[in-house]
Amino acid sequence: MSQAHKSQTADVHTLGEVNPSQADPAVLEAVLSMLAEAPAGARLDELVRSPALVRLGAGPSEVMRALAGLHAARLVRLGPLRRWRLTDAADGSDTGRVGPGGKALVAVPADVRRAPTSSPDPAVAGGTVEIDGWAFAARYLAHAACVLAEEERARTDIFADRAGELVQPLLPRAPWWPETGERVVLRIERERLADPFQGALARRAEDEVAIVWGLRVREPRGSDVGVWTPLVVWPALWRPEGDHIEIEFTTPLPTVDTSALRVRGREERRRIAEWLGLLVDEEEQALATVDPPELGRRLGPLLGGKLREPLDPLRVRRTMPLSAGEGIYDLFALVLLDRTRYGGGAVRELRDLAAAVERGEFRETALATLFADVAAAEGDGWLFEPLELSGSQLDAARDASVQPLTVITGPPGTGKSQVVAAIAATAALSGRTVLISSRNHRAIDAVEERLRDLGPGWFLRLSSPDGAPAPDWQQLCQYVLAQAEHPREEREAGRLREHLAELDAERRVLVDELDRWFELADCYAATEDAVERLGAFGIDDSKQLLERAWRLLKPSWLQRIGEQLPLIGPRLRARREARMSDLLGRKAPGDAPPEEHLQRIIRLAEEALGRNELAAQLRGLRSREGIERRLVELAAEIRGAARRALAPGPRPRLDEAAREGLRALLDELQLAEATGDTKRMRKAWHAHGRHLLARVPVVAVTNLSAASRLPLTPGLFDLLIVDEASQCDIPSALPLFARVKRAVVVGDPMQLRHVSRVTPAREVELLRQQGLSLEAMGGWLASLRSLFDAAERRAQRRHFLAEHYRSHPDIASYVSRTFYDGRLHPLTSSGALRPPRGLRPGIHWQHVEGEIRAARSGCFAPTETAAVVEHIARLLDAGFEGTIGVTTPFREQARRLSDAIAARFPAEALDRHQLVASSIHQFQGDARDVMLVSLCLGRGTPRGSLEFLRREARLLNVAVSRARVVCLVFGDRDAARHSGIGHIIRLLDHAERRGGSGDRQREPFQSPWEKRLYEALRARGLVTVPQFPIAGRFLDLAVPEVRLDIEVDGDHHRGPDGRHRIEDRWRDIQLRAIGWEVSRFWVYELREDLDGCVERILARVRKLAART
Repeated sequence: MSQAHKSQTADVHTLGEVNPSQADPAVLEAVLSMLAEAPAGARLDELVRSPALVRLGAGPSEVMRALAGLHAARLVRLGPLRRWRLTDAADGSDTGRVGPGGKALVAVPADVRRAPTSSPDPAVAGGTVEIDGWAFAARYLAHAACVLAEEERARTDIFADRAGELVQPLLPRAPWWPETGERVVLRIERERLADPFQGALARRAEDEVAIVWGLRVREPRGSDVGVWTPLVVWPALWRPEGDHIEIEFTTPLPTVDTSALRVRGREERRRIAEWLGLLVDEEEQALATVDPPELGRRLGPLLGGKLREPLDPLRVRRTMPLSAGEGIYDLFALVLLDRTRYGGGAVRELRDLAAAVERGEFRETALATLFADVAAAEGDGWLFEPLELSGSQLDAARDASVQPLTVITGPPGTGKSQVVAAIAATAALSGRTVLISSRNHRAIDAVEERLRDLGPGWFLRLSSPDGAPAPDWQQLCQYVLAQAEHPREEREAGRLREHLAELDAERRVLVDELDRWFELADCYAATEDAVERLGAFGIDDSKQLLERAWRLLKPSWLQRIGEQLPLIGPRLRARREARMSDLLGRKAPGDAPPEEHLQRIIRLAEEALGRNELAAQLRGLRSREGIERRLVELAAEIRGAARRALAPGPRPRLDEAAREGLRALLDELQLAEATGDTKRMRKAWHAHGRHLLARVPVVAVTNLSAASRLPLTPGLFDLLIVDEASQCDIPSALPLFARVKRAVVVGDPMQLRHVSRVTPAREVELLRQQGLSLEAMGGWLASLRSLFDAAERRAQRRHFLAEHYRSHPDIASYVSRTFYDGRLHPLTSSGALRPPRGLRPGIHWQHVEGEIRAARSGCFAPTETAAVVEHIARLLDAGFEGTIGVTTPFREQARRLSDAIAARFPAEALDRHQLVASSIHQFQGDARDVMLVSLCLGRGTPRGSLEFLRREARLLNVAVSRARVVCLVFGDRDAARHSGIGHIIRLLDHAERRGGSGDRQREPFQSPWEKRLYEALRARGLVTVPQFPIAGRFLDLAVPEVRLDIEVDGDHHRGPDGRHRIEDRWRDIQLRAIGWEVSRFWVYELREDLDGCVERILARVRKLAART
């Protein structure tokens, strides 16, 4: 035996005497690095003397333990001359099993394959050529899948004790990062992956992986388990390919987690982003635009002592100790995303939809309303509302029953859920099926509460916040097939539906008659206006004026020739102009030539000539009061009949064809479940699903739950209603539109909106991958737009719910004027509200001075916290029995408020008053009698927090509109006054004016006839109030003591836009609903018999006074 062989055998025997589990991970990594740089190998003494191991203080025994561990993992071998060398496994030829003693992860090799990406049409990508709606739809659906995949992707933080299952270090055999326009795929042998990782990978969807480079290890306080956070992340897709797996980068631009840099403030973030070559963004994550080698060089100086080794993408770590200490490591790895969100099914559906739309499918669904030109439906739809609706709600619900796409804007307290329930009930009674969806459960809860009260069996909820299992469609089929026939109830239900149709037909005739009334009233108002203006010129006879005026404006041919002659022409023209002035009775105002002024007078005279004819037509119409009273009666009759029709539940006739369809659907569902054939299931639903859905016509599901609860079958439902659409993203809603024929989108763009986790910069990169340009996107950017925004641009009908029922009028008036252009009409009954003792209803401002401190996110105000808690204590001490809510724009302040309240008050009091403190985002959709709003506004409010308050005006809308009776705002008055934030200054002004005097000033009389009637009534001893404000409107003349509104018709021209006419249609009905009576008089009635009109008013006042 040679001496060399003896030495080698001795070293191998020595390995058996060493416990590899005691090896130090840092020494393991250093030994591997040394041997990687020594192709000829290294002896034990050479390794011990190496600088890296000397720095670690590793002696021969520590190095020997490391070599023993690496030898046990088949990463090193002992060669001739006692030189240790890397095995092929160390270059990645062995498995990535957890290293010696279970203390480290070992890298496996990854082949790198590059290819150019398929280039989209450069003209399309550049935005110079328009693509047709469906071509755009196919590309946008594919883009939406990418956006939703990133939106729903969980954070890549990993607990160290799960790293063996979720992290696989990689050793690329070539430069691995993708360049723009390049497709990069990593190819890895499947059997080399560690067993725990293989098992976890097999359970992941294709998009639930990421490629990461650089790893930050943290040790959170109070935890003995480290947290691994990737520094640079590329989203990726994985797929099995024979005995390999392939990992494909989905974008060349990775996100960089800059939280390790401890950036302070917006300006510092901007400077560091420029230094690193990042696309600037509001969040801590940003997109890297430089390649990894350059990014590593730029990050190095910023990370400083946190780096455990230089970040070099070409010399990444070969092992990763599971017990690694805090710092940043140069690791390249495949990471499995531990998805905690629910969008995987919707992502797959979007990809399937993109391919299907490209094949020409789904074009008869509601997707067409978003991507193609769809005409509005002709005629009016049916409306069988079982719930009481206001005028604007009725108009919206009727259009929703027939139009392809209807958008309804519902400000806070205007009854959005009431409208949704009425639309769904009408559709169900009409034999149609409805899918109700929302991004959150709270909106569905509100609709469910209303629908379940109407009758059993109409409503089926497929997702619930408590995670209850979804209903089983097979069991539902079996249940329906086992049901007995109810012929008598079926006949009664049919009779009630016919009766409802008759009642609604009569109502539509009356609404048309009322619209005709308004049309004539507008025309008559124009003639009255013309008469008044002519009277100002001293003109009484319009007919005679017209005859003389036309002769002057259109002289004979001989007169026209004479005016052209040089000698007598000027005198002839001057004579004609003098006659014009004599006719007008005065000179034309300003520099206007007499001809132009006379033409204006002629137009007025022509309008004035029609006054008598219009007055005759108005006399022939049924009175407005009579029409409105019958409309109120009809609404009550329709509600009663609809409730009787809904009470027994759905009773469609189950004939033999329906039974055969249900049996076929049941068979196909069972086969599809056994075989996993989703296409077969979709075909079965398409052919027979209507027979089952007729028995449960209203189905509710959250956007992201639909994929696991309902098949993606085109036009499965007749109608989709998306509630709270302003908080709904575009991508997750698109598969819902594919399942229905028509859609209704309900939301409020002035409340809190959808906040995307995908940055605009990232979305722009995703657009490029689909060949879509930013210019071609319009309102479709999912990172900036909600579903409501997208639908509002495409809708055939748009409605605004104007009647407000939640808050005291003082609160509602601020919300209306500040956020809704004064369009809300508060109809809340003030008598039903019970304010705290000693505190009037409405908005108040509590002045609080004190320090405002910056937090990691936002700020907090200790003095405001103390003031809020003390005010709650005073409310409870005074015996207030209502509900109390506390809210703030900032999470840190919300946390401190919640802690202070919990420490001060017993749990029983918190429950009794529903007393909670939370951020404004968490409070949306809720309401309390008293709301306390902590603005964290003072002289020390950080600049970033002030900018947040300025930018997010919707936060104040939500906060104030949560209050029913009292809204008390806490903050520094002087800081608010000088903040430059308009909506906060208006809030302070409103509170200081105590609401009532804050209404905009109006002229006391809007027409001469209002003034004449006012003076005539005053002469008879009745003093009225002109322009009396109530319900967001101004009454012409009011007698508040007896709640009488006196209106003068025919003296206000409402204009051609129709908005005022639609709102006025239900005006008197709304006033009567809150206890007022209305008396109306035409101008011609006042002109012909003013004394008689006054007598009628006085008689009605006496009658109302006697009743009170």
